Amino acid sequence: MDIKFNEMEIIKILEAIRSELIFSKRYYKENESEEDRIGVTSPEEWAEIYNNILKQSQEKGILTMLDLVQ
Repeated sequence: MDIKFNEMEIIKILEAIRSELIFSKRYYKENESEEDRIGVTSPEEWAEIYNNILKQSQEKGILTMLDLVQ
């Protein structure tokens, strides 16, 4: 699916995803039990979403100055 956003919209989306990534990293560190993690998206999944959006943007020549998250 090819969804078109302008640069500012993509930045806002990436900021929101990055915020969720940071939250989930903290949550996963504090809650090691699988039961406590039910329903919480993993940091790896957030990183994959972030990186996929960023890669697609960079392929279109947008946001080339940003780096992928690890």
